[in-house]
Amino acid sequence: MQDIVEQVRRLFDHDKYEEAVRLAEEFEKKGTVSPALLLWKSRSLLLSDDLQQYKLDDVERWLQHALTLDPDYLPALTELGFFYLHVMDDVRKAWPLFERAREVCTEDATDTVIGLGECIAELDSPKAALNFLNQQNLLLDESQLKTTKSDLETTAETWTTVDRYIHVMMSFVENKIDASEFERSYLLMFKEDTTNWTEAEYESLNYLFGEVDAFCADPELRGENDIDDDQLREATKTTLAKLLNSDRRL
Repeated sequence: MQDIVEQVRRLFDHDKYEEAVRLAEEFEKKGTVSPALLLWKSRSLLLSDDLQQYKLDDVERWLQHALTLDPDYLPALTELGFFYLHVMDDVRKAWPLFERAREVCTEDATDTVIGLGECIAELDSPKAALNFLNQQNLLLDESQLKTTKSDLETTAETWTTVDRYIHVMMSFVENKIDASEFERSYLLMFKEDTTNWTEAEYESLNYLFGEVDAFCADPELRGENDIDDDQLREATKTTLAKLLNSDRRL
């Protein structure tokens, strides 16, 4: 099996991505399949420009198959995590894969930690991601982290309070986080906020605070004055539009 995987990998290393996918398919038709073979097949498809019969769904399916064969196969965990994060823009699917990868990793955990850091930057803020990446971890290659940290430091310098509100609102509006997660994030952010807002800005944020406070996730417990997910999302869209036109963003 190792020799078969090496044949596919050599094609990948020589930028022969279409040939790598086809060779992997031939082996699979003969009953030869492994997590590593599916991994290199997926990587080859992602970089190929001439395999129109395939879709991104195939990459997801192959990597999931690899994890079905071996749930702790670290390369597939991180590969699928980055696929969700960078290709599908779905941080909620990426996060648990990087968490699982960190649990099973016994050697260099750099890719896993970078993935988690990018998830934190997406869900929270660049500053929170930097704090996470700066935690002591003997399994990290600091030279590989350097570029990621530099990018986050640059972003954090211009990351204002209004950016944090906009980020969490957009995550909710775009269904990257659910209503309950948005409720927790917004209430914590608003209660700890000491920003000197303009009257108009404060009215918008305080309006949404009231709507978040009125949100009830459980239909059976929802009272006459409570609101559901869709109503909260509409209220969030209204506030988001006002913040995007704020002078602080111009």
